Amino acid sequence: MKTLMVLTSHDQLGDTGLKTGFWLEEFAAPYFVFRDAGVDLTLASPKGGQPPIDPKSDLPENQTPAMSRFKGDRSAGQRRPRCANRFGRQACWSPDQTVS
Repeated sequence: MKTLMVLTSHDQLGDTGLKTGFWLEEFAAPYFVFRDAGVDLTLASPKGGQPPIDPKSDLPENQTPAMSRFKGDRSAGQRRPRCANRFGRQACWSPDQTVS
């Protein structure tokens, strides 16, 4: 089975100057469920490249076993999201594109 996980490219909360991104636990928990099940997993972000992590999600009080596992897994930590060509189209998108 193949699965595409799309993580945000958004790194700032409006014009507040505050940083944001994906919540690490919301990525790490399903990532290992898929990986442990042998799923062929592709990571992508709308703008391509490394998606930003919400800094608050990595605070000590927010740590979970999946996050600790992710940080300790060199192969997981080194994976870079990429665009994937699926059904003849790029899996990466931007809000001004329409994919049919």
